[in-house]
Amino acid sequence: MPLAPLHEPHNLAPIKMAMSLNPELPQVACFDTAFHRTAPEVEQAFALPYSFYEEGIRRYGFHGLSYEYIASVLSERAPEIANGRVIVAHLGNGCSACALRNRISIATTMGFTALDGLPMGTRCGELDAGVVLHLIQQQRMSAEELVDLLLAALACSGSPASPLISANSCPATIPVRASPLRCSAIELPATSTRSQQHWAALTELCLPRVSVRMRRRCEA
Repeated sequence: MPLAPLHEPHNLAPIKMAMSLNPELPQVACFDTAFHRTAPEVEQAFALPYSFYEEGIRRYGFHGLSYEYIASVLSERAPEIANGRVIVAHLGNGCSACALRNRISIATTMGFTALDGLPMGTRCGELDAGVVLHLIQQQRMSAEELVDLLLAALACSGSPASPLISANSCPATIPVRASPLRCSAIELPATSTRSQQHWAALTELCLPRVSVRMRRRCEA
């Protein structure tokens, strides 16, 4: 469960329970990473020796089930851009963005784990690897301390992101406004004034942080 420690224990628990109650019952798993397998290899690979890529150390991307749904309704909601180049965002307690071309994923902000990319409810998002090295070498932090820090950094910090993204956040999925990509926003109904405010705060915080790498991939 190292790729998604906040998620996988909860996903596996009912599977194990069902197996214990009825071992013969067929179970089907829908993986959140599958939608992003259409991204080109150069997008999935890190700038590391290729042997690491072959071992499975690559950008997997997440929130794929959400993006698959968005792709399936784009032609209804925004037919003028559905088959073009679009950046969409999944904004909730976990946040990410995905570049689509012809409704197919070609890049996403999350990488090897669900920790990468945009700042989130508790996860710090994109982080210079040198910061981790500094914390290990200079601050003498252990692996366990780093896990606690990186997975819960915003929950107890003074970061401007912490009051904007909470565990009670209301997920939203919207295309980003970006004139070079000919994108426009799809209006999704908000359930309350609070959710509208939360949506606006998330958009202001997260969308400007969509990586240059992903924007360039969508523009290519």
